[in-house]
Amino acid sequence: MSQTAFPLDDTPYLAQDLRLWHIGRTTGIINATGTDFTVTPIDGINVNVSPGFAYIRDAVGSYGGLVYGSTENVELTGQIADTNDRYDYVAVRYTKASNKVELKYVVGTTTKPSPVRTEQIWEIIVAIVHVRASSESILTTDITDTRMDSKYCGLCVDTLTKIPTDSYASQLAEFMQTNQSEFNTWFESIKGTLDGDTAAKLANQITTLQDKVTALEPYKAQVDTLNAWKQAVLAGETTLMIFEEES
Repeated sequence: MSQTAFPLDDTPYLAQDLRLWHIGRTTGIINATGTDFTVTPIDGINVNVSPGFAYIRDAVGSYGGLVYGSTENVELTGQIADTNDRYDYVAVRYTKASNKVELKYVVGTTTKPSPVRTEQIWEIIVAIVHVRASSESILTTDITDTRMDSKYCGLCVDTLTKIPTDSYASQLAEFMQTNQSEFNTWFESIKGTLDGDTAAKLANQITTLQDKVTALEPYKAQVDTLNAWKQAVLAGETTLMIFEEES
């Protein structure tokens, strides 16, 4: 497929062409039931997977993908671990060789798994199962739900989901860090300038200034009288008399 368009009249299409119909989707569970692919333990080393729907790719680096649905509970059988604990997982897996998408219980290793995503196999992991060494049962606490973790699975979402928000997040983090740094610098510069609590000290200074203003109030009337008399003298409206001290 080098160039294609869909749908055109009287045009045959391959499956890979039709998969482009949902090219804007992210992979993951569709959550049509509200509890898509919930994994719970049952008897022995077995688990139950509830009905659900998912959207996955058909190969690493491909465009578009495949819709998978299961309308009934599916029971999957695991294996007893030997002397070491093991991390198995439940996946929705597409296998190119068999041309199938299916729920699959995958026996893992002593380390937590990563999804297999190659040219031949592509999967999402809906749960990780901690199989305890020599244990013949799986507990609820042994199952880690990974459906909301985009590294393993995530939610399928349509349309504009790949807006480059990382750059905006980085800019916001840088802005906050810069302003925090500037605030810290300012705060360090005023530390020690005022004794005790800054707010209380400022309040005390304001009170002191107000007290000084109040103390000067009685003299304001005298200053106003002197200013008025000076203006009258300058205007010739009164006489300035100077008395010499007698010798």
